[in-house]
Parts: sequence; structure tokens; C-alpha cells
Amino acid sequence: MKERNFCIQLLNRWLAASCLTVVLCLSHPASLLAAATYRPQSPAYGYEILRTLPKPQASFTQGLQRDGDVLLESSGHYGRSFVQRVRITDGHILHQHRLPRNRFAEGAAVIGDVAHVLTWRSGELLRFDRRQLQPLSSLHYDGEGWGLTPMGDQLLMSDGSARLCRHRRIDFRRLDCITVRENGRPVQQLNDLTFDGERIWANIWKESRVLAINPASGEVMAQLSLQALADMEDRNDTDEVLNGLAWDAGQQALWVTGKYWRNYYLLRLLPPAGSTSAIPDLDQAGSQ
Repeated sequence: MKERNFCIQLLNRWLAASCLTVVLCLSHPASLLAAATYRPQSPAYGYEILRTLPKPQASFTQGLQRDGDVLLESSGHYGRSFVQRVRITDGHILHQHRLPRNRFAEGAAVIGDVAHVLTWRSGELLRFDRRQLQPLSSLHYDGEGWGLTPMGDQLLMSDGSARLCRHRRIDFRRLDCITVRENGRPVQQLNDLTFDGERIWANIWKESRVLAINPASGEVMAQLSLQALADMEDRNDTDEVLNGLAWDAGQQALWVTGKYWRNYYLLRLLPPAGSTSAIPDLDQAGSQ
């Protein structure tokens, strides 16, 4: 009899706890959902605008790189894609090359005397003379092309996933890949890229957020919100989002822009309190 009474007491307690859980779920569903999906925020960079450079013409910016006294920019859309060199001093277009109508330009990068431009779904890396943008040759790769940046003597590419892959500059053969994770979770839809010698910077498609990424581990070290810049641009179309990052080594600052944005912006970054730039030297792993 005692065992039976004890079992009944345990059953009553379990039922009471279950009822309480149901009541909480019904009365505070949003709070419980927020608790279940909460993700700690990465440390945040601040910034100040050093310069605003008006774009010389409307461009659906897909790639951006500082190359001497110019910005190399690629602009997308089928039938309207081009790559151009814009003089930083006054925004004048020095050279421009239009892509075939069946090519959708994506990320752009310069190494040595060659400018490289990805294509979205054609699996083709277009190579141009760096100064005149005269076509040289093309190389092929699998999958989609999104962002591209020089990383030492190699090219780092994004494909819209959480993965970033290094490629040889000579033949664009893939060397290795990392998965970008923020607080343990993969970050999808990584788009344009730039490398400052220590960190990879990547913007996320249709977000006004840029991530600082450890190139060895893929872990997100910090973030930079550019929502205020996006608001200043006051773009109405949902496709007219932040895209285009270019590290300026001379200024130790970051150029940013967006698709059909009116301006390029040069930003001085203000690191999070207590941050460190101690990241493993890529050269220690050797180059291929």
C-alpha cells in the first residue's frame, strides 16, 4: 500500500509540472522562443566615415578592391555586367569593360598584373589586364561564384554558403576551405570579401552586417553593423543592399558600398574593447 501511495504522489507531481509547462508555453510563447533561439552577439566594431566618394554611375556592385589609386569594381546582372577602374581622387572612370550578355559578374580581385572577375552561375573566372581591362583568358570552377579577394599569393572565394575556399592564382585549383561559424553556428550567404592581412572581412547577403573572421579557424571574431549607412542611402528595392568591401592598406581603413548605392564610403574601424589581432600567420602554413 505504501508503495502504491508513493507512486501516486510521484504521478501527481509529474502532472502538476507538466501542466505548469503547458501554461507557460501558452501564456509566454514569444519569450520561450527567444530563449530557445538566443545567440550571443559577437563583439561589435564601431566606425567613423573618413570619406564619401560619389559613384560615377549606377552599379549593381558585386566586387570591390583597392588597387593603387583606383577602385576595381564589378557590377552584375545579365546583359548589364561590367568591370571598371574608378580613380579614387575624383571618382572618374578610367577604364571599363562590359561582359557578354550571358555572363553575370560577381566578385573581383587583382593579383599581380591580372584582374580576376567571377561569374555567378557560369563557372568561369574571367581574367583581364589589370590596367586596361583587356580580356586575357578564362579559368573554370565548380559551383556558384560570389565574392573574391586576394589572400597573399592566392585567391579566396565565397559561393553563397558558409564556406570560404582558397584557390591557386595560376589555374584556380582549389587548395582548401574553411567553414565560417559564429558562436558555433555556420553563417550562410557570405558574399563579398576582403582581407586586411590578419582578418577576412565578409558581408552577408541582404544583411547590413560585416563579419571579421579568423582565417585559420573560420570563427567570427567580431562584427560591424552598417545599418546606419544603409539608412543614409535610403534604397527602396530589396536588392539594393550592402555589398562591396575593399581594404585600404595605406589608410588602414575599409571601403564599403552597396548595390545601386550612390556612394563609396571609406571607414576607419574602431575595434571592440579588449580585442586582439593575434591571429596565426598564414605564411607559416606555406604557400602553393
